[in-house]
Amino acid sequence: MSARPDSPWHYARAFYALVKAESRLRKLIRFVGRTESYLQSESDDEMILDCLNEIEQHLNFVRQIASNKPMDLIEKIQAELALKDCNAGQIKDATGATYPEIFAVLKQLTDEGKVSHYFDNNSVLTYQMKKQPFWRV
Repeated sequence: MSARPDSPWHYARAFYALVKAESRLRKLIRFVGRTESYLQSESDDEMILDCLNEIEQHLNFVRQIASNKPMDLIEKIQAELALKDCNAGQIKDATGATYPEIFAVLKQLTDEGKVSHYFDNNSVLTYQMKKQPFWRV
């Protein structure tokens, strides 16, 4: 399962945590509803507090997942180029960005030495991630 914010598993994990919190809340409500006030003990209070803490942990996990911001354009382009060599049109299709945004990012990545370019067999300008020597990774 991927933890990347653009992955469907990312949202599945959040949904699963919400379901767990909801089931613990239902269990807590049933427990409190069945317990008569004269039968309550300290162990009941401890169980209620433990249950509330567990619900809070699940909700905090969901908040953490929801607060992860989606990948920015630089990360999307790098991820696409890591998969295969691409021209600007393929990058546009994969990221949904405009050409000026794409070329600005590609220039920045080229200046940083992370991306190089070449002309393929059809004379199309194609970009690729620069291969790092294994000892610099």
